[in-house]
Amino acid sequence: MDRRIDALGNGCFTVDLYKSLVLELGLSSVWKKLISILKSEGIENFNKNYINFYDIGKLYEVGLATINKYTKKELGKFYTPKDVSSVMADLLIEKETLTNICDVGCGCGNLVIEVLKKIKDRSEEEFNNVSKNIYLFDLDKIALNICKARISILFDIDENKIHSLPGDFLKRNEFIKNAFVISNPPYSKIKEINRTYEFKECISQSKDLYVGFIEKIISYSKKAVIVSPQSYIVGKNFSKIREKLFQLGNGEIYSFDNVPGALFNGRKEGIFNTNTANGVRASILVFNKSDDIKGYRLTHLIRFKNEQRNKIITLNFLKSKLGNKLQDLIKPLKCFKELEDFVYSIKSDIKINDLIENEITKQNDIYKIYINTSARYFILGYVSNLKRSGYFNVYAKDQKSFYLLYALLNSSYIYLWWRMLDGGILFPKNLFLEIPVPNNILVNDLLIDFCKELIKQEKNFLSYKKNAGEVQESIKFPTEYRNKLNSILFQGINFEVIHSNKELIRNE
Repeated sequence: MDRRIDALGNGCFTVDLYKSLVLELGLSSVWKKLISILKSEGIENFNKNYINFYDIGKLYEVGLATINKYTKKELGKFYTPKDVSSVMADLLIEKETLTNICDVGCGCGNLVIEVLKKIKDRSEEEFNNVSKNIYLFDLDKIALNICKARISILFDIDENKIHSLPGDFLKRNEFIKNAFVISNPPYSKIKEINRTYEFKECISQSKDLYVGFIEKIISYSKKAVIVSPQSYIVGKNFSKIREKLFQLGNGEIYSFDNVPGALFNGRKEGIFNTNTANGVRASILVFNKSDDIKGYRLTHLIRFKNEQRNKIITLNFLKSKLGNKLQDLIKPLKCFKELEDFVYSIKSDIKINDLIENEITKQNDIYKIYINTSARYFILGYVSNLKRSGYFNVYAKDQKSFYLLYALLNSSYIYLWWRMLDGGILFPKNLFLEIPVPNNILVNDLLIDFCKELIKQEKNFLSYKKNAGEVQESIKFPTEYRNKLNSILFQGINFEVIHSNKELIRNE
């Protein structure tokens, strides 16, 4: 059977053949042979006859899913694209002279390789020091062996001098103090917390595996760059990890939407449904240990088209989108830099909830407002009873509250807060109720008359979309209607940047 693998070097390699060999021989045997071929033939021939050196991690992920997609899902492994690895490496080495490099959950090594490449390019002395202190952590021994082999071949480093640490990272009591860490930790839910974990507080609250990794990494590291789901920024059951991040230092958080383009681009391996796109709504966390400077600068939820990717996933562009305010992460705001002054100038004594009457005690339906739970590019509030699922309704306390709610919903204001506080798939009612209402808004005749006009025209702007086989009725007001509401409510504030399905790049 080994002769089948040997024959691959004659131009016979295909992903289908790889999958069949994995099923017949096992992942370990196939990769032992592939590593051997990589060492003997070199990177250039491996690129030509097998797969690009920088796509090895993707190929390994395919193998994991081929053997058992359930295991692949439980391991929570996601291949880190080369451009993401590159910008994370830039963030790690920025303004630092590294004395070590630790890749936690290293997989096949895209992250650590990018760090080593950039250090070697800028300083041979720094590279020589770091190359003696490379630490690789992963539960997967096959991936560890692939990672070591790639580093050894690419940088001519003796494999025996690379510190390879297999096993459960969270159970390990030893770690490198003042470590420089780069990591794409595993993402999966866990039911029970292992009593041998060194740190348990944050992971016990969220039951998300990656949170345990973040907690341990920031407890030991001098600086860390971690790519992970951004759920820890928005969820109430992640408050402890946010509190610990603030207590231990400062940094930056870059957040990414997953449509139209996603940070983890490409097809998911080991999928369980017909959605083949990788739907992780990701973030990149930069952590700096500090006793004096506390807080984090955040970007808005960055949304880009695939053709923009090479301009978006760069150090300069991402840095340009960071807000100026250091946040304590108690209630993180993924605020657009262009609107930061406006958002932090808002003074409010009441929330949306204060404008609403309890449904049980409502007097009648005249102040009833329906609200769509889908909120991709705008929020919609309306009074017409549409033929659709996916909505909730509220009852305004009085006429003034009714028109104020209707205006805020169909302006850019509520949508802005959803983008800052969530930005996920749905617009949740509990988030809506907590949004502050600015004190300086006037519910005057101009606002009321325009809301009346919108209500009168709702049925003139019906739109239809099929969802799960059912046609969903909705309303799509012209953009100029939203702009007029914005000008009445918030004179001089330009909200257009928040409704785009892509980033605005100069000279594009």
